[in-house]
Amino acid sequence: MKTAFAALLAAVAVAVASPFASDPLPQQDAGLRPAPGEPAQQPPQEQPGQLTLSVDGTPLTVRWEDNASVDALRELAQEQAFTVETSNYGGFEQVGDLPQGIVSDDRSTSAQPGDIVLYQGRSVVLFYGSNTWSYTPLGRIEGLSRERLEELLSGQSALLSFSLCPQQAS
Repeated sequence: MKTAFAALLAAVAVAVASPFASDPLPQQDAGLRPAPGEPAQQPPQEQPGQLTLSVDGTPLTVRWEDNASVDALRELAQEQAFTVETSNYGGFEQVGDLPQGIVSDDRSTSAQPGDIVLYQGRSVVLFYGSNTWSYTPLGRIEGLSRERLEELLSGQSALLSFSLCPQQAS
């Protein structure tokens, strides 16, 4: 019994010590590799008419808020997919202007990494750090660690792409 248990422990130790054990496969769709022990982000499950967001070509899974501002974003994307050029601000967020102002309901909000907010009805903000200010919540990026958010958003600039999933033909 002890010999079988020792052999099992040795096999586990070899598997864990293997250089390939913690080297996950590249994420073709997400463009980012998960940290060791972190689950890989799955490609967003797109449904017809769903608002989608990508950053520099990387599609994100977003849990959108149910409010008039998100409805207005959806309407803008329904007319035509659009992009927003953002700039890094304060070392904790990417911020850029929408093609036009939309309805807002700004209130004091403590934004956390992964939050997507509207600022003053005109600017969309993606957080990889934290800040408290007056914003309208839009949604939250899901499935990425704080480190991956920082990797994706901490550059000097980013290009956000908003679109709607196509409707299925009936």
